[in-house]
Amino acid sequence: MKTILLFWILPIILALSLCDMSWSVSAPMNQPQQGLVFEERPTEGVKVHTIGRVWSAVSNFGTYGDPTWVLPGYDWPGGTGVFYLWEGRLWIGATVDGKYYVSHADYGNYELAPSVDGDWIIKKPGKSMHDIECKYDDWYDLRNDKARQLGLKIIQRAMAWSIDGYNDFIAYEYKITYNADNSFHKKDTLKDVYVAWIFDDDSGGRISARSWLDDLTSYDGWTNGEWDRAYPEDTYPYDKVTLNPDGTIIPEPDGIWDQITIFGDDPEERTIHGETLYLWRNISYCYDGEDPQKPGDDEGEFGRAPGYLGGRVLYAPPSTNDSVWVDEYGDTCRMIRPYSHQWWNWANDPPTDDDKYLYMIGKHPFSRDKRFMGHPFDWGADVFDYRFMHTYGPYKIANHDTLEFVFAGLMGFGLNGGYGYGKGAEEGIFEEGKWYPGIRYTADQALKAYYMGSTHSDPAHPSSPSEDIHWLIPAPPEVPYLEYSAGLGVVTLAWTDIAERTPDPIDGEYDFRGYRIYRCEFRVRDWKLIKGFVDAKFAEENPESFPTDIYEYIEDGIFPHTYVDTNVIYGIPYFYAVTAFDAGRASPPAPIAVPSLESGKTNYKKTEIGAEVPIYVKTDKEMGLDKVAVAPNPYIGSERWERKYENKIQFMNLPGTCRIRIYTVTGDLVKEIEHTDGTGDEYWDLLSRNNQDVVSGLYIYKIEAWDERGNSIYKIGKFVIVR
Repeated sequence: MKTILLFWILPIILALSLCDMSWSVSAPMNQPQQGLVFEERPTEGVKVHTIGRVWSAVSNFGTYGDPTWVLPGYDWPGGTGVFYLWEGRLWIGATVDGKYYVSHADYGNYELAPSVDGDWIIKKPGKSMHDIECKYDDWYDLRNDKARQLGLKIIQRAMAWSIDGYNDFIAYEYKITYNADNSFHKKDTLKDVYVAWIFDDDSGGRISARSWLDDLTSYDGWTNGEWDRAYPEDTYPYDKVTLNPDGTIIPEPDGIWDQITIFGDDPEERTIHGETLYLWRNISYCYDGEDPQKPGDDEGEFGRAPGYLGGRVLYAPPSTNDSVWVDEYGDTCRMIRPYSHQWWNWANDPPTDDDKYLYMIGKHPFSRDKRFMGHPFDWGADVFDYRFMHTYGPYKIANHDTLEFVFAGLMGFGLNGGYGYGKGAEEGIFEEGKWYPGIRYTADQALKAYYMGSTHSDPAHPSSPSEDIHWLIPAPPEVPYLEYSAGLGVVTLAWTDIAERTPDPIDGEYDFRGYRIYRCEFRVRDWKLIKGFVDAKFAEENPESFPTDIYEYIEDGIFPHTYVDTNVIYGIPYFYAVTAFDAGRASPPAPIAVPSLESGKTNYKKTEIGAEVPIYVKTDKEMGLDKVAVAPNPYIGSERWERKYENKIQFMNLPGTCRIRIYTVTGDLVKEIEHTDGTGDEYWDLLSRNNQDVVSGLYIYKIEAWDERGNSIYKIGKFVIVR
């Protein structure tokens, strides 16, 4: 079903103009009645996080990821083009006069729309290293039937970090406000409110044509006593491994259930009374299973898609479903608990509000009267195209009151972690033999990150984003703004000094100590350090970290902000990044111990949607037919996982105006490109004139230009494409 839909959606999306390098598109709407006047609202669209190790789109109408498969949908690791999320959705349900209503984002039927005052707010940095804020509501007549509008407005902030240990999740803060005047029922209080996140997983998207047919889903946490086993374990809960604070594991039990988050055993995890807390982790997740129609065991796509995609609520307001008690200090404690974990496949997508709400409360016929549905194998189901629903409630909201939530979308290497292997290592997705933490570690890190900086709250005494300090993550210096350009046999880089001028958010100290310059070839991976600048005193204290053949010691505190790379080769696509690093500090005097941190390698040239933009060195000042070249030649792709928006080759040193024709060796015309911008460069996206991917083979190009008399002149050459 998804594949069929893509055949007509993808060409439409690709043809849309880019706005702020993000696409804007109207999802299906109800047709307006003649004579009605509708308030002006911002254009519906998406923005994209490309700052951390998870890349993903987020919309301003309650969705996450990109069902067109064009933009990143929990691409992990970011930049590899392997995505795990088809579409995520926010649903909010309530009962009115005994009837069920759900305001939702749902593929092909979106009831939420950008609010009148809902223009995007982008902050780099904000609370995180990249904040994306928007507002949407459920009372736009073009989106939602007037008789079903609950009067809900959502302010959403999506946040991402590039810091190791905090770069495998994207966090979302929500303020959900009830406005009775904008509802169909005008009640003083909205009752039996449930809030749910639905993730429609397609583990291994873009590397497998059947990625959506072999998914599985499960849950890790409190189950209301409804589970006595969880596939493939014999009992539930269970204690099989020891989860270390650094993301590694010991394959031996430690006396603590593996579904438990331990909080307070790490110096960065502070609790009100200094005690250690044991909390249910409560994550719903999906992962890639074995395709029954493929020979052999392809679970995890042979190491190319070993990731687990999940979600965890870090904060929710009090509900009758929570566990509440008074501790030995006389404090009232609250353990936030999900109301339900549900799943279904695409054939059972709930079509009505009744169906959606019944899934939320675990009363749908497919729920089997279970709020926490078991693993599909435990229920006699096979691998297929699953979605999970993660629900909290019930709540009451009085008119003009607001509920706050914090949700984290998570990625990890399996449940507990693992080493890079198989085709993943071969294709550069994961480094062979390197340990990658699992989704349990990511979930625990997200909780740690949320309470970093909190002064009077912890997970047993929870606070909303507006009630305490949150997200005070030890941060590296600001990522310098970087520009670079190619010259004759050189690439010149220039960057800003923002890292030197910005204090550390932990204690306000100016702790910048230097820059590192990195370069990679062909694709953004395998970064090589080519030059460094470091404060001389800091380097002398740590000489083993700063060899003099790479680093230049700065004695006077005046750092350079330019560099010329002369060790480059014509025809090779290059990418560059400049990072800044700080000194780090012990605790005390700092509030927490902070190691020396380095900013992420995120300032290489790329579009806002994450497509890398390579740079090629020039070979001659002149442009002309006799100097035309194609790079890279041969073009070596990466088979099916390479992203549609990344594939390209470059025609270089062209006349300012010319026509490029590309043929097969049998003379069939593949593509014709008009080059008219006056530059010497033109890119081809490896799509034919019929908008189809070209195949491996030898191709002929013919470039037609015109002399001063208007006569046609030609250049003919060849290049090779290897898929």
